[in-house]
Amino acid sequence: MGLHNVQALCLLIFFLAKGDGLRCYSCSLVGDPQACHNTTRCEAGKICVVTETIDDAFNLNFRLGCVAEQDCISTVRRSSDVKRSLKEQCCRENLCNRGYPGTLTTRPTTTKPTVAPTSSHVTTTHQHHSPLAQSQSHSTTPSHQPIDISNRCPHGHSLDGYCYVPSLKYGQQSSKVSRQDADKFCRSHQMMLPSIHSQDENNFLHRLMEGNTFWLGLDDVHWNDGTAFNFNMWNSDNYHNTHNKTCVVMDSSNEWKAESCHLHHYFVCRRKLQLPS
Repeated sequence: MGLHNVQALCLLIFFLAKGDGLRCYSCSLVGDPQACHNTTRCEAGKICVVTETIDDAFNLNFRLGCVAEQDCISTVRRSSDVKRSLKEQCCRENLCNRGYPGTLTTRPTTTKPTVAPTSSHVTTTHQHHSPLAQSQSHSTTPSHQPIDISNRCPHGHSLDGYCYVPSLKYGQQSSKVSRQDADKFCRSHQMMLPSIHSQDENNFLHRLMEGNTFWLGLDDVHWNDGTAFNFNMWNSDNYHNTHNKTCVVMDSSNEWKAESCHLHHYFVCRRKLQLPS
């Protein structure tokens, strides 16, 4: 075989090998994942991913591309240009990652369903059972089932089944806001300003916010999330001087006080961790 033929054969093998990978949408940072139109061919062993991120200016964006399957299952990745990752979802089908984390769906496959692979990286906490999978008459999981890891707490700030996202971690531009803006931000991301029901929770939040004053999800004696008002840390001097102060903060002394709602303070959003069914 001549040298020219050997080179041609090598090129053919190279392109065939590249063709084995999934084709995924690929955008570095976009405000809406559905606005991503660039695609890329992933290397063998990688799957599609979409990740919700937040930067130093407290801006939410999305990153789409490829990721090694074991990395997607085991951890929420962080890159040098993004301070924190909030939610991430992976999928194993061509062009399946143009959507919001937790909403990705895949087309039914005509191949025979296989039992979900087991490895040291997979736990029941990270398993996502789609309605399609639950409607099957057999107990196996389709091989193209999405992997949903958005139920985890990405920053390690968790307590008693809740995940906490503090604003002060993301720079000064938008981390101090009015009570209304703090509440609006949390709700727009399916979170709430925190309610507190024990001394442990109170101390945890005080440490998390590094002693800075921050908004609580409390109006008078009613928690915004509907939970019972069964604990308090009112500053006794402030409690009787609440004229025109209808919002509540935790201050640097670890106590609660009424505050004018238009003032700007740090805040923390809270969401309940999803448990495996």
